[in-house]
Amino acid sequence: MRIGNNPMRGKTISHTMPGEVATVVTHLPNQEGYHAQRLEVVQTCLKSMRNGAGVPVLVWDNGSCQELRDWLLDDYRPDFLVLSDNVGKHNAQKSIANLFPPETIIGFSDDDMLFWRGWWSESIRLLKGFPNVGAVSAWYARTATKWGIGSTLEWAGGEALVECGNFTPIEHEIDYARSVGLQVDPHITRISSLCDYKITYKGMTCYASAQHCQFITRAGVIGRYLHWSDQAMMGQKELDERVDADGYLRLTTFTRLALHMGNIIDDEIRERIGDAIGTAMV
Repeated sequence: MRIGNNPMRGKTISHTMPGEVATVVTHLPNQEGYHAQRLEVVQTCLKSMRNGAGVPVLVWDNGSCQELRDWLLDDYRPDFLVLSDNVGKHNAQKSIANLFPPETIIGFSDDDMLFWRGWWSESIRLLKGFPNVGAVSAWYARTATKWGIGSTLEWAGGEALVECGNFTPIEHEIDYARSVGLQVDPHITRISSLCDYKITYKGMTCYASAQHCQFITRAGVIGRYLHWSDQAMMGQKELDERVDADGYLRLTTFTRLALHMGNIIDDEIRERIGDAIGTAMV
């Protein structure tokens, strides 16, 4: 039985959703084995991200242990918090994109990134300064030039200055290899034949390529490429390639403003955490 009509029928909604939001999908099911030291990694990621962005933060937690959830609720207190069963990273990001209006600028990040001050503002500068941008990252690795940059290079060839060379310090590639569990010397050998593509456009300089583990975009753009999957961690390169195939630019800040930590904060990373409170590391 129903008496009368819902007073909201035919009404429009009035919301206060932010125009920019930084988000992280967290997953810490336990503190054993691979995850033994990851609580500190996740906490460091979230603290540095917020400190370096200065925008509202959304955390989507995929079935983490109670210790992390208590910290999120009692200490970190993000502007938006979703406590979910583990629905997978890709599905969580799809849901996040659907929460916001299409023009909302969203930063997506894995929970093991370290950010420096200025990472958000410099990423925004590229997102707004270049045309038809699909993703902007703050962490460059040369190996990412092997996929998903065709449209960027095609556009830049007619509209910008493109330089091919080795512009990044070798130490950056060593950091990359260690953070993803690769042997350093074979990695350096593999990328020796690759090229850093430096693009200059209207006074802005960046790299061609972006990282799927950390990037900013618009909700209405990325929402087209995030589809439901039953895989906990579906192929991320395919996401990069789909964005590229539709003609969107994929860029990275020329100054390194983020860093992948991995699942352990070693002595070298620990020394740099303090830098994340101050100026950017180059």
